[in-house]
Amino acid sequence: MPANIINAKKFWKAKAANYPLPFDKTTFSKTKSLLKKIKKENIVFKNKTILDIGCGTGVYSLPLAMEGEKVIAVDFSDKMLGILKQETLKKRIENIKIINSEWKNFDAKKYGKKFDIAFASMTAAIRNFSDIKKMETAAKDHCIVVTWAGVRKSRFAQTIYKKFGIKNKAPNFAENIEKYLIKKKREYIKFPANETWEFTGNAKESAKNILPHLQINGIKISLKNLEKTIKEIYHPSAKNSTRKKTSTDGLIKNKTYAKKAVFIWKP
Repeated sequence: MPANIINAKKFWKAKAANYPLPFDKTTFSKTKSLLKKIKKENIVFKNKTILDIGCGTGVYSLPLAMEGEKVIAVDFSDKMLGILKQETLKKRIENIKIINSEWKNFDAKKYGKKFDIAFASMTAAIRNFSDIKKMETAAKDHCIVVTWAGVRKSRFAQTIYKKFGIKNKAPNFAENIEKYLIKKKREYIKFPANETWEFTGNAKESAKNILPHLQINGIKISLKNLEKTIKEIYHPSAKNSTRKKTSTDGLIKNKTYAKKAVFIWKP
């Protein structure tokens, strides 16, 4: 297995513990809001077969299954899919099939144009022309992608990245998707879906949350040492301490703003 895939699997295994669950109040509210905007573009999920690529914990898979005829949820993270399965059983949702596979290895041709809609949200699985073309082979009516659009800001993350010499550059998969659609002369709808979310925790919890991001960037450090580093940075006596701006009562606030774009088109 290629090193980049191994690193990605480790990343998502580590992130799964704190990843949003589909029916958490805030998460579910955001999901419903975005799906409502998509529906306004004459997209119908009711009684449709839907392929969810890079499904994660099922943030979209399960709400879509509650409307659609059937959902195939595909992801390569064992941990994420384990959580999805638990959520499926908890909500007694039976019209969903979970498949453990990297998108590049998923046999889309096996399904031909079986799926009415191919859907992907915030996943690196749909990032280049080959990924998009494969997505189109699986969709009969529409392709829908919600993706990174080049901006992701977090004061806490920027502070930690700077400490370890990492350039905090957000992915811009939206740019590639739009280039593909223009090149293929597809008619498409595009609109922003920018989002802000927040994580608050003590030094250990904050270290656990950001450690996978350091590791996937090649930084080798233990959780214990990272926790120590964070405590040093946010201690009131630290030089240029950012404590006043991001820390209260011993807790560190990590507020993130991200630009996202939604694309809808007929394959």
